[in-house]
Amino acid sequence: MTLVRLLLVTPGLTDAQRDSRLPSPTDRHFPPVEPGCGAGRFRTVDRWLVAPGLAFGEAAAMLDAADPVVEPALADCSLGTWTGASLSDLFSSEPEAVGTWMADPSFAPPGGESMADLVDRVDQWLDAQVAVAGLTVAIVPHGVVRAAILAVLDVGPAPFQRLDITPRSVTELRSDGARWNLRTVCVPL
Repeated sequence: MTLVRLLLVTPGLTDAQRDSRLPSPTDRHFPPVEPGCGAGRFRTVDRWLVAPGLAFGEAAAMLDAADPVVEPALADCSLGTWTGASLSDLFSSEPEAVGTWMADPSFAPPGGESMADLVDRVDQWLDAQVAVAGLTVAIVPHGVVRAAILAVLDVGPAPFQRLDITPRSVTELRSDGARWNLRTVCVPL
């Protein structure tokens, strides 16, 4: 039997969260973090992965991740023309579209990806990882953790907006080489 452990780590707060705007790949930690300040939290890691984006690379440096690999499949949900937009501006300019996006996981922002698409993407990635033995630590956006939980529980994307994922937390998935199990959710880092 192959034991596969996957730790999904969410970084701390970003400037997008501070400013009440949608995420962007250029978001940074707020307040800034010092490289190595979280060193020693993870031992015997076989593989470090990071989602594309500055905040995830900063979190990897904070944790002293050894040679982290950027994994495009772990990118945050593409928000198309809404990327980096202020939530209050979007509510003012496109209230109906924002309301639909928040209520319907199959709705995609203009030029973006729906939450259902994100869940499918993460589910496919998890399927490919089910037999990768050892411990993988992946530093990912909150949406990817939500998508992974929904994929493992096989409940579809409907509850996506009802999952709160804590900043600077760890969610653990385990596999026996055949399927994933949810072990812990949002353990403080």
